[in-house]
Amino acid sequence: MRLICTAILLLINSLLWAQESAREYADGPLSWGDFAGAARNAPRFEFNIYLVTGTQLIHDNDTLNREFVTKVLLDRESSWVHKGARTDQTLYYLQLLFDVAHYYAEVLRFELEEAGVRKNIPAKTMRFNEIVKRQIAQINKECDMGRNHIPIKRWRKWLETQEAKLENRKRVLYETDPFGISASIGGNVHMFYQDFNDLLNPGLGFHSGVALSYDKFGLHLDYHGANALTVLANSAVDWQDGGEAFKYRAVNLSASYQVFDSHHFTIRPYAGLNMSSIAKRPYKSWRDSDWKSVASAPVLGLEVDKKILRLNSKTPHPKMGLRYYTESAIQLKVFVTGHGYYEELSGLGLNISLAYSFFGKKLKNVMPN
Repeated sequence: MRLICTAILLLINSLLWAQESAREYADGPLSWGDFAGAARNAPRFEFNIYLVTGTQLIHDNDTLNREFVTKVLLDRESSWVHKGARTDQTLYYLQLLFDVAHYYAEVLRFELEEAGVRKNIPAKTMRFNEIVKRQIAQINKECDMGRNHIPIKRWRKWLETQEAKLENRKRVLYETDPFGISASIGGNVHMFYQDFNDLLNPGLGFHSGVALSYDKFGLHLDYHGANALTVLANSAVDWQDGGEAFKYRAVNLSASYQVFDSHHFTIRPYAGLNMSSIAKRPYKSWRDSDWKSVASAPVLGLEVDKKILRLNSKTPHPKMGLRYYTESAIQLKVFVTGHGYYEELSGLGLNISLAYSFFGKKLKNVMPN
């Protein structure tokens, strides 16, 4: 039964959110035009309001904040007031009921922020709708459907007191977890120097990488490839003919330290080990190549990230149930490494890559003291 009620609430939630006849609390004070339903032989009025919940993206320059939002909606088409009851006191009373519902919507938003569990939203919304229904029934009984102005004043004072307490309630603060994960994908150019100067042209290829970080420290695993390496026609190397093509592949395992971080840029120098291979093309597999060699050498590099968008998701992910912070950036990486494939064939390599990177970490809520 509870599952059915939750499903019904979700359906109402989605329909009313977009329904044109639904009038939001934020639209301003009530007017008689908000009661467009056909009057029936019932009490003085019918006041159909609902609490709905959702999330919204708030733009702050190049930062997005996803936050919980709670709304009170009045269904104009099913709400009505008898003509004989359309007095200033009745409209004032209906506004009081609307204000009471809005207060509970704000309390619900606070509870959602503090709990941080997205899967409980339907149940919490249903519970608060029941609270509002009972509260309005109690107010209607004590105020005689808006006829008795003395308890109306008492309820208005009660509401002002509750709103003041809510205003003084400290908002949830957020901080990022020290652990983070990132990934990048793009292209690179690899250039050979020293013994390779008269042998291989620069080559273009694919770049990808992943990284784990803790605070300012990072551990990186990067792949670099170059497919357009060709032997120069005037090469003095007697064991290769001019114009032949080679493939270069490399994997870097490195550690980094963040030396600069601002709203727009992050800079990290890094050092580690480069493991590379070079093989003559064409071939079906690396082992089939007529000529191939592997080598390893230290690598020194610099990473510069130009941040383009940030997201603070203060609402939990629907699958993982976690709040999170993400950054997307254009990533420039430059590194120098050695290539010692043979004693007579060694030298330095310079690699420049440009990629799109994505970084994320958990966002934790911190209850203020």
